[in-house]
Amino acid sequence: MSLKGQYRHLTLRHEQRILCDEVPKLQPGEAQFHSFYLPSLTAGLHDLTISQTVTPDKDDPKHGKEPPARAIDVKRQFDVLAPEWSLSSSDGGGGGSSDDQTSTVMSVFPAPGQTAQFRTLPHMVFRDPHLPWARRVSKQTLPDKEKNTIPWFALIAFTAEELELTNNERDTIFPPKVGATPNENLGWDLRAGAIKDIESNNELLNTIREPEDRDKQIKTSVVAVPGPLFKKLFTDSEDPNPTQCDVAKFRFLSHVRTVATEGTMSAIEGESGTFSIVISHRIGPVDVDSATPVMVHLVSLQGIDGLKLSGVKDKVLMTSLYSWTYTALPPGSFDVRSALQNIGTGGKGLKVLRTDNTSTLKADKSGPESGKENIGLSMEELVTKRQNDGYTLVRHRTVTGEQTAAMYRGPLSPTRVAHPLNANVSFQSNFGTDLQILDPNLGLMDISYATAWQLGRTLAMSDQSFTASLARLRTAIHRDALARAKEDIYKRLGSEDSQTIDTVAYHSRARVVSDIGSTVACLNDINSALHASAMPTVDTNRWKRREPVPEVNLSLRSNHIFNQMYSQALYVSTGLSTSADGGPYCYHTVPTNTDYAVVQEWVLDKLHLAGIPAHHFIPDPSYLPPETIRFFHVDANWTDAMVDGALSLANHVTDDPAEDFCRSALKARLNEYLSTPLKGIGYCQQMPTYGFLMKSQLLVQFPDIAVSAEFEEQFHTREDWNKAKPTAPILVQRKLASDTMLVLFDREPPGLVSLKFTLPAHQQTFVVAAGLHKEDRAQGRMQDEIEVEHQKIFASENPETDPIKRGGWLGGGSKTYPMAELFDWQSRTMRVVEYAKKIHEVLSKEMFRDPKEDGKHGPLDQYTEPNPTAAVFALQLNEPIYTLVIEPAPRNSNTVTGAKTRKDNMSISADWEHLSPLLRPEQRTSSFRFHPPPFPADKYTPSALPSPPPKPLYQPTNLLQYVPTESIILPPAPPMPVTPDVVVANPSFDLKVSPIEYDSFIPTNRTVPFDLIFSILVSPSSQSTFTYRLTKLTVRLTLGDLKDAGLPSPDDDKSYRPLIVRKPKNSEPPAPTMLSNLRFNVLRSYDGDVMILEVVSRTAWGVDMYTLKEASFVLPMVEVIPWEVPFGKDKDGAERYWRTWVQMKSEFLMGNDPLVWEHGREVLLKREVKATP
Repeated sequence: MSLKGQYRHLTLRHEQRILCDEVPKLQPGEAQFHSFYLPSLTAGLHDLTISQTVTPDKDDPKHGKEPPARAIDVKRQFDVLAPEWSLSSSDGGGGGSSDDQTSTVMSVFPAPGQTAQFRTLPHMVFRDPHLPWARRVSKQTLPDKEKNTIPWFALIAFTAEELELTNNERDTIFPPKVGATPNENLGWDLRAGAIKDIESNNELLNTIREPEDRDKQIKTSVVAVPGPLFKKLFTDSEDPNPTQCDVAKFRFLSHVRTVATEGTMSAIEGESGTFSIVISHRIGPVDVDSATPVMVHLVSLQGIDGLKLSGVKDKVLMTSLYSWTYTALPPGSFDVRSALQNIGTGGKGLKVLRTDNTSTLKADKSGPESGKENIGLSMEELVTKRQNDGYTLVRHRTVTGEQTAAMYRGPLSPTRVAHPLNANVSFQSNFGTDLQILDPNLGLMDISYATAWQLGRTLAMSDQSFTASLARLRTAIHRDALARAKEDIYKRLGSEDSQTIDTVAYHSRARVVSDIGSTVACLNDINSALHASAMPTVDTNRWKRREPVPEVNLSLRSNHIFNQMYSQALYVSTGLSTSADGGPYCYHTVPTNTDYAVVQEWVLDKLHLAGIPAHHFIPDPSYLPPETIRFFHVDANWTDAMVDGALSLANHVTDDPAEDFCRSALKARLNEYLSTPLKGIGYCQQMPTYGFLMKSQLLVQFPDIAVSAEFEEQFHTREDWNKAKPTAPILVQRKLASDTMLVLFDREPPGLVSLKFTLPAHQQTFVVAAGLHKEDRAQGRMQDEIEVEHQKIFASENPETDPIKRGGWLGGGSKTYPMAELFDWQSRTMRVVEYAKKIHEVLSKEMFRDPKEDGKHGPLDQYTEPNPTAAVFALQLNEPIYTLVIEPAPRNSNTVTGAKTRKDNMSISADWEHLSPLLRPEQRTSSFRFHPPPFPADKYTPSALPSPPPKPLYQPTNLLQYVPTESIILPPAPPMPVTPDVVVANPSFDLKVSPIEYDSFIPTNRTVPFDLIFSILVSPSSQSTFTYRLTKLTVRLTLGDLKDAGLPSPDDDKSYRPLIVRKPKNSEPPAPTMLSNLRFNVLRSYDGDVMILEVVSRTAWGVDMYTLKEASFVLPMVEVIPWEVPFGKDKDGAERYWRTWVQMKSEFLMGNDPLVWEHGREVLLKREVKATP
């Protein structure tokens, strides 16, 4: 699984190695060197021939009878592509930010705009180990071709005087049609296709070939090199009278290194990296007293080898693939060793954003004792105390708009901060403003945690994938938790045997889905079961309803539901946070819910300070001066508040943070993950608690400077690896800027014993020699000399591994040689071939075995190379690998610098106090834990649920399925007389007509239509004694208008008046509907000025009266005639009403004979009195 792009790639890769039981091939500090790394195919056009040979089977009867088939070879050509005109870098100017993995150039030294000693040989590091040998530029057959190969480019350093062109030269070399523009490195930018327009003449030699059609639009650069300098750069220094150019010496100036990248910025690419390196054989000015700019160009060697020197003109045009400028310093100036020694010294000290480990913890005191330690302090002392705690003053705008001052501190604290601050503090908020803390002594507000909460919310909203995953995850938790809570209530409301019979009050969705098949089958059998052959059997209990159970509010906010939402959310989130193997999800397992995986990984990244703007780390520039290292503790309260701000999104349920059960459940699941050892790894998730910020120009010059940490417990051997899995030493290593680096650990002193800063093996500096000395007879130097410190180089199958024996210089010190043998002072170039041979000669002669060690004499078998190689030559040109060691000073000691054990090892002591007891990795749990507030379940104490309903006294009628065999003859009905002899009491109905607001009258002064309720109730006496079946109820209402003739006078309170306004014939008001009794339908019709409303039974045989309770219906949008009923009282003292008559007729069946009864009801009309405001 690729870890590119992962913020926590260091810890994740370490865990992967443990799960795969792999030990890194290269330990930190180890490297493998190769003189070259040839690609499988070089760039250019290649011929591919495919041939086919068919051998027939000798046992085949046709063998030999048919002529053999002729195989035709197939030939094809293909082109291998590789860079030819320019190389890409991560920042366009060299130096490189190793975070950009798409660039070809990883880094250069000296970095653009930086300074270096005049002895420095510039070099470049490429991510592609094959790149220097991707093209062939020479047809020479080298005697050491098995050991060295000529690259296709070379790195050359120039001064401004060598590359500057006069106006005449510029116009001659670059005519207007070329379109060349000068760049900052004194090269000329143009299209590759325009090179053909630059023609050779008496003053210029153009060695650049015409590009292919596909490359003509590529941007490239060219430089015009002076002819005399060109001859010195590209001729064989061993030939006293060269006649042609030779590029064979450049085979010693390119090599490949495979290094352990642990602790470097390149660790994102894997545990080891293979890089190609090209070194310049030319240095900057050697005879200047001031800093001088040097332009470095990576030039192509194509077309140079074998070029006749007689054809070289005053200027030679060459392709520049890459270029940058640095400043060469005169002798005695600043160097890398001084830069390492100066970090943290010079009066600045190794302060730690002011790490004062003896400060009182914030949560040491609470309640009435809190704040007493500040009593008696002056204002200046109070401010100083806050500054020592890492606070700074910032401008703050209150919610009402006023500007004021406030205190702020980011996630990095100079002192340890208890988490949580005290037992009453919980970082769960909906707005963040409630996380502000007022300092009563200073009268200033601490907005640190409120700012962290807002930052977390902002970071979450800017991440679309996280926001979408969090919203879906919250929805899933809310939906399933609510369903489980309702299921619990339904089951408790069910009958006593509801758990054992099929009529349970609640069924799961899966159960309902599984019963769909049988449900459809039962629906298909209804007709055959109930009406087999017109069977008249009717279940009299069909419409008999059981008394309803008192309704229970099952909405989310009901006490019965909300009281258990948090516990149900915990249960639901447990299933969402697991992996396919049943344990808690982690990065190395397959999640059961991908949304939870996205949320958890995002939260873990933020707890490792991913994506936080740098100004939150360094609120004030004075916290991190140049050339310093500042240590800090990670304030877990700050990261807790930041994560809470992110998890507060998609909260659509509650305005009380404590009631946000989804957020609290997610934090509980994250706490479970942080406290559970990772499966197959053996320890809990590592969380950052300590770290440092480094600001130095060393990071600019060496972007991959290696950082290693030594802890109290270390496991390096296979036995230790099997006994206890080692944790990742570094959790996060990131560059905040080109000169600023952030490193995080999960342990602090004394668990953190020491830190080491080492120049990376693939980004070390190269120097021409230890010293270049001109003739000085006063000091006894009779000639120009070059001082070389020969290093011990081990080139064998079984190299020496003891660092003490490998250390030191060969021969115990440096050697001097005549400068002309190894270095050309005038052209500032090395005599590469002679230099490489000299190194090989010294190593072959002086690497002897110590006779006191094994009693043997003879050459040491640690160097067995037969010829000089590029790898050995590069090791010799390397400056010593300096290592800065920072370790705790002894107690009660003011020592700030330690002893230097070797020339390449420097030690600085820091004042680290013992803070906590030491624990082995398997004993440690995660140092971080969320502290959500307790869910206020007692606030929603539910009332007692109603008792389950009793069992029904009757059982459902089970009808036998009818299988027709022969026709059934029904018995004849008994003869009924035309006029019944039995006297039956009239059926009694309670009829009322009124709007929904009243039940005693109908208002007549409303200006808008309203609904009329026709309440038709069956009296209990008729329900128990009347045994006939009701088939129809007919209600008749009179229509009219105020303009009709013959209306009663206004003083007539006894006559009946029309009720409803007559409508045009084409109008169709809304239809009436039954209120609750769905065994009837209500139909409307008109007969002149009469509206007829018929309540008709849905069955032809009617409805038994003893099962009928009511037949009420509503007539919507009725426009009542606006009678102006007088207010006041009549002569008898009663309130005045006008009247209308509602006529009703009921129809029954007695056997097959109809029975009809007439009914009616007087309805009062009155103008309603509207309430006045």
